[in-house]
Amino acid sequence: MTNSYTNSPLQRVILHYLYCTRGADITFITQAVDGWKKASPQREINIYAILKKMERKKWIQHKKSQAKRWEKERRIFFLTPQGLSEFYRLHQIQPGQQWSTYFNPLPYFEYKLYRHDLRNIEHHLMSTEVLTRLFRHSQIYPDRMDVANNLMIAKKTVKPDLGFATDQKEYFVEVDTGNERGQALHKKFARYHKYFTELQQNDGSLPEAIFFVIPKLDLKPTNQQLHRIQSIQTAFLTECKVFSEDVNLVVTSVTEFVHTFIAYSVDEETQQLTALEPNLRALPSPKGSNNPCMIQAGLTNVHKPIRLSTFSKLYQTRSWVQIIKGMNAVTALPRNLNDGISPYEFTVDIYYPKGFHLIIPPIEEFTRRLDFQIHYKEV
Repeated sequence: MTNSYTNSPLQRVILHYLYCTRGADITFITQAVDGWKKASPQREINIYAILKKMERKKWIQHKKSQAKRWEKERRIFFLTPQGLSEFYRLHQIQPGQQWSTYFNPLPYFEYKLYRHDLRNIEHHLMSTEVLTRLFRHSQIYPDRMDVANNLMIAKKTVKPDLGFATDQKEYFVEVDTGNERGQALHKKFARYHKYFTELQQNDGSLPEAIFFVIPKLDLKPTNQQLHRIQSIQTAFLTECKVFSEDVNLVVTSVTEFVHTFIAYSVDEETQQLTALEPNLRALPSPKGSNNPCMIQAGLTNVHKPIRLSTFSKLYQTRSWVQIIKGMNAVTALPRNLNDGISPYEFTVDIYYPKGFHLIIPPIEEFTRRLDFQIHYKEV
């Protein structure tokens, strides 16, 4: 058995992948092995033959499940107790071994904890799709990226669906099927607030960002999608506002996840704005403002430039926190600028390039405190 395994590196990758995902169908397994965005039918046939061999060795088994994304039932493959033991043997994982942090030995799970019941199949498939993309990156760059499933990174206070680390920064992933409404979202982020507080009290490092993954995000988002993003952002900024300048909340979709992460990590914003700078400089701007992408906040005849980070295809809260922070500064202005005009009444002009994604942030939450108008101006 050992020799047959040793001579089959694909089986080794599949064992590792199923250990992380706790169950996946043939398409995800093929993508994890090959790294292709779309698995070809012929390649799936080849991988399926390997899975059948692993089933004969009693390392894996399958369960048929039905999901909205499938026209008919599909097989979800997962490790058996023997397969999990074989994985532990090959990686020298001892009983009682726990997960401490990224880029360290993998943890030991009792089979009854590892085994996924697959009751919430839609959530599991979304999580698996994101993890598949992260898993492949971690296999290609094992010294630069590491991935953790929900069992590894679960805390007493919060239980993210996934986690990963790269470039010495940690990220959490929350997979959202749209079932959590109002209060449930607020309770989720209230737990994050408690967790972040505990981290700071123990001199721990805050994560760089939370990626909130929704099922779909069109190039031109629908009102329903925009409403969902607003609900997520509002809950985060309400419950975690004191941490929102240190921990970013980035909303993306399953299919856009890799693009979003790359855009975020390589600072696509800087590249986009550098190309846009000549056009923006031709626009009227507040005196003394050399910022190539700006927010122009005007109070009567007074203008105050406020910095704006505008990402392509990236919905994030950190930019809007900076706007709100700048708006709060306006309250310090004298009240006698104009009779009958409150110092809280002003407008914000947002310049943005054609093709950039802009959504109205959770404005309703803040307009109760500040009275302002927003004007979008496409360049």
